[in-house]
Amino acid sequence: MNPVPDISHITLSKLGSSEYEIKKSVFIGNAMRVSSPLQAEEFVNSIRSKYPDARHVAYAWIVSTDTKMQKFSDDGEPAGTAGKPLISLLTSRGLSDCVVTVTRYFGGVLLGTGGLVHSYTKAAVDAIEDALPVVIERGVRYELDCTYAMSEKIVYLLNSLGAKITGTEYAYDVKVFFECKLMIEDNILYSITQLSSGKVIPIKLGECDIEGQRLEV
Repeated sequence: MNPVPDISHITLSKLGSSEYEIKKSVFIGNAMRVSSPLQAEEFVNSIRSKYPDARHVAYAWIVSTDTKMQKFSDDGEPAGTAGKPLISLLTSRGLSDCVVTVTRYFGGVLLGTGGLVHSYTKAAVDAIEDALPVVIERGVRYELDCTYAMSEKIVYLLNSLGAKITGTEYAYDVKVFFECKLMIEDNILYSITQLSSGKVIPIKLGECDIEGQRLEV
């Protein structure tokens, strides 16, 4: 992945999975977006429960809260051959707020250090790719009040400038809720002022995350 400017982080869009077999050993990858260390650990435990007879469940996760937290485990594999490649994969791709696990069913043939690193990495890469990495961009949420006559023009303007309408309420006037990327906030506010001759003043509700472009692993 190439560095992407003006983003909060890169994470995963959905649950992803993979399966890789070599010399009768089967490596099953799973990757998912998470929002806390607790959620990451619960996901790891759910994988252990799903594959109770597996020899190993190596994992790695990174969560960005107030400070970036991370954890990984080889789960009984030789040191540095399982969990370390997984955490290295996440950091090298700039991924956070996600967890990846690789479950191994031992096939009776030793793969050696290089073989283990390759196999765990491949299963993880395939699972992450299946989970669709996505850029999460910094955004802001607004609401505004306008007349019925002005509302269609406002909605058209917001859509044309790349904002997302998240809701509308109809009463005496029309209340429009929208969110936009931080990088286009000033342009949107200026355009609304110009369109309404300063009569429509959006009220900022707070910040938010907005999914941007999809990325390849």
